[in-house]
Amino acid sequence: MERLILMTTDPGDVVLDPFLGTGTTAIAARALGRNCIGIDIDEEYIAIAKNKIDATEATMLGEFYVSKFLGEITTIRDIDAKQAFPKQYTSVDKRRDRKLASSNGRLMDKNNHASGSVLSEVRD
Repeated sequence: MERLILMTTDPGDVVLDPFLGTGTTAIAARALGRNCIGIDIDEEYIAIAKNKIDATEATMLGEFYVSKFLGEITTIRDIDAKQAFPKQYTSVDKRRDRKLASSNGRLMDKNNHASGSVLSEVRD
């Protein structure tokens, strides 16, 4: 449930759970910085859910909400990941740079591929 809430809502949004039960959805919403409205007819379940919700802490990586399982991050929204992690030099980048290098006789700097820094140039 946590991953679903993370991917389909924004922090501060309201999540509606018309069948609160023991509060699984509300707990996930609370951990992810969302508000939750829970409805149930059984007072005992409401009390159980309230205690569990009150004990819930936010799951964050820096300033971004994340989904965790067994203490490990399992999900972060793409929009947040772009800000939380530096751009990675991927295999797609490597192929592009190799193709570019072979077409113009240059060896590109893999650590500075965005600016096109040249390490060496091959001349005939």
